[in-house]
Amino acid sequence: MNLMKYEEIYRTLDDMLEESGGVITKDIEEYMEKVNAITIAKVFDLASIRDELEGYAKICKEEADRLTKKAKQLTQRAAWWKDRIIDVMTASGQKTLTNGVYKVTLTQNPLKIQIDDEEEIPASYKTVELKLSYDEYKKIKDIIEPKSVNMIPDKIKIKELYKSDMIEVAGVKYVKENNVRIS
Repeated sequence: MNLMKYEEIYRTLDDMLEESGGVITKDIEEYMEKVNAITIAKVFDLASIRDELEGYAKICKEEADRLTKKAKQLTQRAAWWKDRIIDVMTASGQKTLTNGVYKVTLTQNPLKIQIDDEEEIPASYKTVELKLSYDEYKKIKDIIEPKSVNMIPDKIKIKELYKSDMIEVAGVKYVKENNVRIS
């Protein structure tokens, strides 16, 4: 029996099983008997079909990997061209260009906080994360010895300070990147 015939038979059987929630009903048993779904003689045919399907799956995976790699390359090339557009518009001092097909506008991304030296950042601009056992948690009002303390810079607080008062915090780099919007 060929692959197409088996696929049709077993696709129908699979649909019936899905519809019944995986329970083998009387209708399913009758269908299986009608198509000789379970016989020793069919095991080798089914093994052959399984091998063929695994081969198809391998081919599909290889093609998906190839296309994923290609998509990544195309995305990187598009980003490179976008950077060239930003360079040209920045160098020329143009904020908006239009030609009837495209309207290209030079914009600025939101302020990004980049931590250069975490040690230089004052403690008031850091948050502390504690990892506690359940027993330690129950004693939260007592002085406890945390298993680990992780002090991390509070980028939101640092950004708000810079935006509101233009005050810079030591150990932080303030990055304002240009961007373009093409419509």
